[in-house]
Amino acid sequence: MYARAEQSDRQGDRTDPTAAAGGEPQDTRGRYALLDDAIRGLRRPVTWHQDRERASRWARTTLADDRLRIVDVQTTGLEAPWAVQIAVIDRRGETLLDDVLDPQAPITPGALALHGICDQQTARQQTFTELLRRLRTALDGQHPLAYNAPFGLAVLEREVQRAVPSRDPATLAAARWQDGIAPYAAWTGLWSAKRGSCRCQRLGGQYNALEHCHALLKLLHAMSKGRGFEFSEGGS
Repeated sequence: MYARAEQSDRQGDRTDPTAAAGGEPQDTRGRYALLDDAIRGLRRPVTWHQDRERASRWARTTLADDRLRIVDVQTTGLEAPWAVQIAVIDRRGETLLDDVLDPQAPITPGALALHGICDQQTARQQTFTELLRRLRTALDGQHPLAYNAPFGLAVLEREVQRAVPSRDPATLAAARWQDGIAPYAAWTGLWSAKRGSCRCQRLGGQYNALEHCHALLKLLHAMSKGRGFEFSEGGS
């Protein structure tokens, strides 16, 4: 999702931290792009191992759900955003939806720099109104998961309100939406002293809705198996 793109990703030298909070040997293979993140790793609370296992169980449960639908929305920007690309995949990675849309509004330079979708590309595409029936087919009765779900859901509800003014846009929220940000933050365990909680991580990869869906699915599999991890700058 565009909402968490404050900075571009940069790959730097990476080192393996050798200790967790309290000086105990770390049992995961963390690799950090920033020294600050290595320090955050050392600040992990003593409950981190339990928090990480809880996040792993969540990932396993989520992957076992045959009604799982992973959703990503790329937008015109952050202020009053409209959708320019929507993708939906199932738990097996099958593509159920992957469409570029005419947002009927200009795309901001910041959004263009991330997802690369320009006004000329969207000018002759279908509108959200024309896509709505297929989106409902993909999501109705399912369990949507997104990375920064509140942002994506708000964009979709705003689109529904524009497309069908007589329909309550909150009907989209009736589905059991889940957000992958908090579980992944707990799983990585980079403690932010400023916020008093684990630091949110960027999903990574290109700002393409379908690629983001697959990146989140890949992340779920990694979390479910407790594999090592990498961190990229730009989290919050």
